[in-house]
Amino acid sequence: MSDVVHKLLLIINTSNEKDIDYNISWIMLQNINKISSMSINQLADLCYVSISTISRFCRKLGCNSFYEFKNMLVYDDNEYFDPRNKSINMNINEDASDLFFMAKKNIDLATETLKIEEIDQLVQDIHDYPTVSLVGLNTGQSITLDFQSELMVLGKFATVFVDIDKQLDNIKSLDENSLLVIFSISGGCSYNSRLSEALKQSKAKKVLITQNPATPLLEYVTKVILYGNEYFPFVGRYAFLYVKDLILMRYRFLYEV
Repeated sequence: MSDVVHKLLLIINTSNEKDIDYNISWIMLQNINKISSMSINQLADLCYVSISTISRFCRKLGCNSFYEFKNMLVYDDNEYFDPRNKSINMNINEDASDLFFMAKKNIDLATETLKIEEIDQLVQDIHDYPTVSLVGLNTGQSITLDFQSELMVLGKFATVFVDIDKQLDNIKSLDENSLLVIFSISGGCSYNSRLSEALKQSKAKKVLITQNPATPLLEYVTKVILYGNEYFPFVGRYAFLYVKDLILMRYRFLYEV
């Protein structure tokens, strides 16, 4: 799912129905498949607001312009429609058990791929660094929020910024005493160029957890922890949850909390 769609849903879930941002988000979500072919004038008319209001709203979503907003909407990171999953989708339509076996296979691959030494080093870093910041890209966003709350139960506070602009500003501000952990099934997002620039400016130790060995963020991070198989994007979230829970279990075990 596109990052901006996550943001629109967040506004719907957390804002007052009378807020203008709520109304714009609601209309955008109701017409999400039409926006790519609309002009900013048409969308402004549809939302009963001015063009400048739409422009400001796009910037709130982390987009520099309405054009960038449209590009982020159609970013090809939706695992449900990934062409590599066509045969999987067809089989699942015939037999739902195929989904279970594909998910299990990817989790098994994650088990084989992951090195416990890498997980334990990450756990130690999370424990020892005074400042820990978490970033979830696309599907990884909801998993990251869950990870944040479970870490808090274990006594470790970590920040998560859902707003893209605040997220990027936070990344840039991190110093040598900070740890940045990025969760991304695909190893990228719809704002890769802006994220890469922020990572270049950050002085933190940067760890990316992904199942894509060819991630475009490779040169901008300190460490990449690989899991699963890049050719199983549709079921990547299941292995992702396994990795998240493994980190938490090792944290609890190593620090007896």
